[in-house]
Order: sequence, then structure tokens, then C-alpha cells
Amino acid sequence: MGLEVLCDVLNHLPLMLDDSSKKNRKIEENFEDLVYSLCSGKGKTRSNKDLGLSRESHWKNCILTNGERPLNSYVNQGGAINRILEVECGTKVFDSPGKTSELIKRNYGHAGKEFVDLIKNIGIDAIKEIQQDFMEKLADDEKMQKQSLSLSIILTADKLITDYLFKDGQYISLEDARKVLIDRHELSDNERCYQFIMSEIDINQARFDPDIVNGERWGKIDQCYAYINVNAFDSMCKKGGFSKKAFLTWAIKRHLVQVDEAGKKTAKNKKVGGMQMRCICLKMDDGIEMDENGFMNIDDGQLELPFK
Repeated sequence: MGLEVLCDVLNHLPLMLDDSSKKNRKIEENFEDLVYSLCSGKGKTRSNKDLGLSRESHWKNCILTNGERPLNSYVNQGGAINRILEVECGTKVFDSPGKTSELIKRNYGHAGKEFVDLIKNIGIDAIKEIQQDFMEKLADDEKMQKQSLSLSIILTADKLITDYLFKDGQYISLEDARKVLIDRHELSDNERCYQFIMSEIDINQARFDPDIVNGERWGKIDQCYAYINVNAFDSMCKKGGFSKKAFLTWAIKRHLVQVDEAGKKTAKNKKVGGMQMRCICLKMDDGIEMDENGFMNIDDGQLELPFK
């Protein structure tokens, strides 16, 4: 059964996908599309054999996944990440997981019915007021509004079941909830592209050694700049799933890439290992080391005073 059909069958019920690490290669290569599809609430428009339109699938599901790796690690596009609330289980949750599992297997479904009755009794308008109050408390210009909206709904549900069903005082605190939200700069595709390229340079330092004899030369490191062969740079962007054009436009505005006098061409000639290469000259964040007081560390042997 396809996910679209499954979501359509479940309609407004929760969809739980166990162990996301067991996905197949086809899904892994198109994981952003899967996230967008699940969160869109609408299936693809298809024609039938009579050249008419088949019935479209629609759903409004809360989708829960689990796995050894964060779901965000499978996606690169900011729009897909913005649709995910990632919660890490870093500590022991249950003293006896086995007993807890057996207890749940023998007793389930009761709270769900009571929760539906609770929503009917309180009314949608009153619940929306609670949700809007949480939304205002979570409001932050540095956080993504779409994530704040989803989180406010979760906090609303948590407040309702705590106040009216379980009455145990175990609320999700706003402080803990805010830790789930992603900062805007972390979500930026271009910011993440820059960090991805820096990581690729770091793990492939041998390819930036001008004296390399065997293997590919990707460029060279010169002071605080990385001169990256244009083909290698294209491959990095493609490997990370980023737009080269969008990144270079962003990097030029932040003076991270050297351009010609006209401010248009980003590739420049650089001699690497005795050969001329067309390279992207990208400024490296960690090219200049600073001490704890913000001073630059300079080798005494290279220090030249401008006066005597």
C-alpha cells in the first residue's frame, strides 16, 4: 500500500512509521519529496482510463517517525526541515520498558475516546484561544513560524490532556519546547551549503595539497581562502543537494567569494601544483585562528615590522 493511500485511509488519525533507517534507496534519494508529500495533505492528480480525473487523496495526519538517526539528517532543503519537529531521546525514559510495553498492550484506546469527547465539550473556539496563546509565547523572529505553529498545537494538546484527562501536572515546559525549534540561519540552504563545503574540504585535505602526486587535485588552501576547482565545486554542491547559483549569489553578497572587477565572474585562474586551474575562491571561516581574547596567532618567524 502506497503512503498516499495509507494517509487517505487514516484521514485524521495518526500515522506512525517505525524505524526510518530501514527505508529503501529509492525513498532515500527522494526523501524531501516524501516529507513534502506527507505534509501537503493532498495526493497527486491522476487521470483514469476514461481520460477523466481520478479521486484525489486527502489527509490531515499527525505523522510520527522514529529511528537511530535524526530525520533531519536525510533532508537538505530548508522547506522540508521546516516541516519536521525533531526530538532527541537522550536519557532513560522508562525504568522498565518491558513492563511499560506490556501495560500499554493490555490498556489502550481509552484515552483517545475521552480526548475526542473532551474536544467536543470544550469547543473549537476555546481550543483555538489556547493555541493562539501558546503561539504568542513561542513568537521569536529568529525561529521559523511554521515550526512554531506546529509546536503550539502540540502544547495545546498537552495542556488539555494534562488538565482534563491525566491531571498529573506533567506539562511540557516552554523552555524545553523552544529547544526543538530551529533558528532561521540554521535553516538557510546557503548557510548549510557553506558549512557542507567547509566539511568537504576538511575531510579531503589531501586533495588540496599542491604537492600531491597520485589522486585528484581539487585546488589549494592559501591563507584563509580555499581555491576550489570549478568541477569539484559543482560536484560538492550536487552531492549536498544545493543550488550552486543560489549559493554563489548569497556568498558574493557576504564577501565570501572573490569576484572580478565587474563583480560578475566568480571563477578565476590559480596555479595549483604547476598547473593553471579555474577555481572558486571561497573564504574559510576558520582560516585565521584567534585566541580566547580575540587576538590572531602569528608565527614569530613570519612577523615583519613596518618600521625600525
